[in-house]
Amino acid sequence: MDDMQVDDLFGDDAGLSLMDGHSLQEARPPTKELYLRQDELRASGCCQEIAWSKLGIVASITPDGCSVRLQNPRCNPVDGSWALGQALKDLEQIGSPDLPLKHLAWSPHGVELAVVDSVGRITILNITQTSNRPQTAKKAHEEMVDDLQRVVGCYWLNPAPSHANRPVQLSGPAVRDSSSTPYRFETTAAPVLGPSHPNHNKSAFVCVSAGGCLKVIYPLNPYINPQTGQHSPPVWREFHTELESISSSDDLITHAAICSDKPNMFNPPNPTAKSGGSIGPPLLITFATTSKQLRTVRALIDWNIQQKDNAKEKPNSVTVEMAPFVKSKHIAATSWLPDAANGDTSEMDHTMLQLSKLEILPPSSDSSGRPALPPTIITIRSYLPPPNIYNQEVRSIIDSWEVREKQLSIHPAFEQLGSKKEKKDKLGSVVYHKKGESCSINKFVLSVQTMNFGTVLLITYSDGGVEYRDRTTFQETFLEDGSFDRVWHLTQLGWAYNDTEPCLQSTVSSTNHSMAQITNDGTVKWRKMEYKHGGLRSAMDDKGFHAAANAAFAITVANCIWNNINYDDILAAIPKDVKSSSYNDWLLGLSRILQNMNCDYSEDTNLIALIRNTPLQFMMGINLSLGFNGENRPRSLPGKFAWITLQIRAFEVSVTMAYSVKTGGPRPFQDPEMILSLVGSVNWTYDLMAWIIDNLSTIQAETTGRIDFTDASTLSLPELLNYLKKSNNIALHLLLSSVSRGFLSGICKRLITLDNFARQNSENIDDTNTGSSLQALIQQSSRIYTLTNNSIVKPKVFDTFLASVSTACSNAYNAHRITSSSNGRDTQRNDIEHKMVLGGAFPDAFKSVLIELFRSDGLLSTIRSEIDLQKLMFHDFSILELDEDEFSVRERKKRNMTIDCFRKTWLRNPPLHGSNDGSEEPKGAKGLKKWRRCARCSSVMEEPGFTKPSLGWLSGQQKRCYCAGLWDAVDEGKRSV
Repeated sequence: MDDMQVDDLFGDDAGLSLMDGHSLQEARPPTKELYLRQDELRASGCCQEIAWSKLGIVASITPDGCSVRLQNPRCNPVDGSWALGQALKDLEQIGSPDLPLKHLAWSPHGVELAVVDSVGRITILNITQTSNRPQTAKKAHEEMVDDLQRVVGCYWLNPAPSHANRPVQLSGPAVRDSSSTPYRFETTAAPVLGPSHPNHNKSAFVCVSAGGCLKVIYPLNPYINPQTGQHSPPVWREFHTELESISSSDDLITHAAICSDKPNMFNPPNPTAKSGGSIGPPLLITFATTSKQLRTVRALIDWNIQQKDNAKEKPNSVTVEMAPFVKSKHIAATSWLPDAANGDTSEMDHTMLQLSKLEILPPSSDSSGRPALPPTIITIRSYLPPPNIYNQEVRSIIDSWEVREKQLSIHPAFEQLGSKKEKKDKLGSVVYHKKGESCSINKFVLSVQTMNFGTVLLITYSDGGVEYRDRTTFQETFLEDGSFDRVWHLTQLGWAYNDTEPCLQSTVSSTNHSMAQITNDGTVKWRKMEYKHGGLRSAMDDKGFHAAANAAFAITVANCIWNNINYDDILAAIPKDVKSSSYNDWLLGLSRILQNMNCDYSEDTNLIALIRNTPLQFMMGINLSLGFNGENRPRSLPGKFAWITLQIRAFEVSVTMAYSVKTGGPRPFQDPEMILSLVGSVNWTYDLMAWIIDNLSTIQAETTGRIDFTDASTLSLPELLNYLKKSNNIALHLLLSSVSRGFLSGICKRLITLDNFARQNSENIDDTNTGSSLQALIQQSSRIYTLTNNSIVKPKVFDTFLASVSTACSNAYNAHRITSSSNGRDTQRNDIEHKMVLGGAFPDAFKSVLIELFRSDGLLSTIRSEIDLQKLMFHDFSILELDEDEFSVRERKKRNMTIDCFRKTWLRNPPLHGSNDGSEEPKGAKGLKKWRRCARCSSVMEEPGFTKPSLGWLSGQQKRCYCAGLWDAVDEGKRSV
C-alpha cells in the first residue's frame, strides 16, 4: 500500500488538487534541508553555492565545503546527446571543514571566479585553457581570519567597452503584422554602466562585509615579455573604505547588494584634484542591518592613474601606475520592513520579520524609447511553515523601492528675497526611497536574476520552477498564449524546463534558457528546456509555429554572439530528429539579425577578411553541432561540410600566425617544434585535396545516365542535390561554395610557402642553430617537403584548379546579373552562397559551372590528367574520417585510435576496463598523455607540451576548439568527461 500512487486511485494522472488550486505535491511539508537553506539565506546575503558563467561553466561548492566543482554541458561522443559533464577527480582544496566555502560569483567575462569562505576570505580562480581545470590567481590564505569581514554582498564591475561609448546590443522581439508577413527583428542598444577597470579586458571584485567595510579587489595589468610575448600571471591588489561605523550588534550588516549607476546622478561628491580623469561612474550600494534598516550609499572609485617616466632606466619608456581609492556617501535610508517604518508590526506574522534576500537593480534605459527605469531595490522575505503546522503553504513576499531624486524647493514667500535660479541651485536635491507595490507568491524564492537590460526578472523557486516577471509590476511575462505575433522567448512557444524537482539552490544560464540546481542530496543537476507538447518535428510542420520557433532561436543565439555568451545549452534544446530544413531556416534568420554575416567571397580574395568573419565561424560551428550524431555515426550533409571547412580554417590560422608572428627570436618556421606541430596537418590537407578530386570523379561516374552534365536545359539540380544528400558527399559543396573554396585556395598558398621554408631550412641553416637543434630542424623540415613530393595533388596544381572554378562561378553570376556589393551583404549572391554553406541547393546560374567541371574535356578531366590516378585509387583516406560506409566505420573501430584535431596525428585510446562506456583505463596504465575534449563537437586534442615560451602563441590559438567550443580536461586514462 505504501508504494501505491495516490493518483492511480482516481484513474488519471492529473494529481490531487487542494481548495486553493495548489497540487498535493506543492503542499507536501518542506524538507529538513530546505529549512537549513532558509536559515542560510536569512543569515547572510552571500551564500550562493552554484553559479553559471558566460562561458557556459557551472561552478558549485562540494558538499564538504572544501572545493569547487566546474562542470559544463557537453555533447556525448558516443551518440551526440547532451548532459552535464562530470567534475574532475583531483579538485584543489580551497576551504576547510572549519572554514567552509560559502559563495561563488563569476566575473562578467566569465573567466574569473570569486570564491568566498565563511569568514570572508576570497580566492580568485582563473579559467585559461580548459573549462573544468582552473588556475588559482589569488589565494585566500594570505588574509587573516576575522568574523566581521564575513562577506554579505558582492559584485563584479562591468568591463569597459573595447571602443569608447560602444553600447550593448539586444535583439528582440521578433514582430510580425500578420500571419502572412515575415518577422522583423527589433534591436535596441543600451550604454555600459561603469565604473570599470581601466583595462577593458579586466574587471574588479567589490564586496561589503558584515562590519561595514567596502573592499575592492582588482588585478594589475600583467607584464608582457617583449621577446616571447608571454603574459606574466596577474597580481591582485585591494583597497577599501568604511561604509558604516559598527558600535553594536544592531549595526551589523546582514545583506548587501551593489550595482552600477549612471554618471552624475544623486549629486556626487567632488573628486580629488589628483585623479587625472580616472574617475568613472558611481556605484550604488544598499545594505540591510539587524535593526531592519535599509540604507543606500553611493561610492566613487578613483583609479588615480599616473604615468611614470622611466627615461633613466629605459629611453622613451613610460610605466602606468595606479594608486586607487574609494569615497562613499550615504544618500537615503528607510526600513526594509514596510509596516515597521510606520511603527506597526502587530498584525504581522513574526516569521515574516526576517529578510532572506536583497537585490538592487541598476537604472535601465535603452534606444527603444521606453521610459527610463530608476535604480530599484528588491527585498524578499520567504516563509516556511513549522513541521507541526497543518497548513504547509510556503510564501514569499517581494517588496521594492525605487531610488529617486527630488529637487528641494522653498516656500513662495521666500522667493522674493533673492534670485530664483540662485536659490534653486543652492538648495540642491535629496535622494529618497519610493516604495512600490508588494507581491506575494506561494513559493519559496531561491534566486533572482535579470535579463533584457534588467527589465525582466528570472525568479527560481525551491520546487524547481522558474518564472519570468516584469521588473516594475512583478507580473509574469513570456507566457504561452497561442499568439505568434510578438516572440521573445521559447517559453512563449511551449518550451519548459524538463524533469523539475525540489532543490535547495539554483542558477539560470546566461542564455536564460537553462538551469542548474543543487538538490537535497548535494548533487548538481542540469535542467534544459524541452518542447512539452509532444514531438517538435510534427509541431514544426505548422508554418506559423515553424516561423515563430526559428525567430525565437535566432534571437537567443544572436544575443549570445553579440555578448560573447556560450550557447551550448541552446543547441542541447534542439532535438536531433528535427528536419534539416528547419535548421536552415533558423540559421537564415540568425544571419538576418547578424547583419555582418557575409558568405559571399566569390569576388573577394582577401583571405584575412574570411578568417576574421567570426559570425560565419559561429554559424558553421552550430551546423557542425546539429549534424553530429556520434563519432562512428554519419553526420548530416551541412554538419559534415562545416566540420571539414572549420578544420581547414584552423590550419589556415595556425600557418598564417606562424608566418607573421614576431617572437623576438628565430621565426616559427625555423623552429623544429613548430614544424613538428604542423606535419600532421600538412599530410591531412594533402589527403583532403586528393579526396575532393576522387569524390568529384565518383559523382561523375555514379550519375552517368541519370544526370546530364552536357546540356543546361536538361541538367536537373534537384536530382543532383538529392544524390548528394543520399550519398552524403560534400566534395561538390566544398568546391562551389566561395567560403570553403577561399579557405582551400588560401591553404594551397600557405602550403607552397611552408614547403619553401622547409627546403630553405635544410639548405640555408642559420649559424646560431647548432648541435641537436640543427639536426631536429633538418629532420622536421625534411618531413614537410617529403610530404609535398609524395602528395597525389600538388598545391600549385590544386590552386590552379580552384582558380579556374572561381572564374567559372564569377562568370556565371555575372551572366545571370546576380551582383555582389562591396561588403557582400544583403545581396542575392550572398543569399545563394549562404544556402550553399548550409548544404543547400546550387543556383540555376551554376549549371554552366557544372557543365564546365564535368564535361569530357572539362576542369575535372584536366586536373586528373596531372595526377597519378592509380595512386589515387588505392590511397588510404582514413585520417580524414570522411568515409562513412560500413567497412570504413568497422576499420575505424578496429584501429581503436582517435585523431588529434589540431596536430592531425593518431592518439592511442585508453584501454577499455570496468565501465559500460569504456571510458576508464586500468590502474597503472602509463604512457598516455591527458586529453582535452570539445564540449560542443567532441573533438579531441592532447594537452599541448610546447617546451619553448616563444611558441606560447600557438597554445593561445588552441584555447578553443575550431568550432569555438570549450575544451574540457579529461582525467588521465579516460576518453571523455
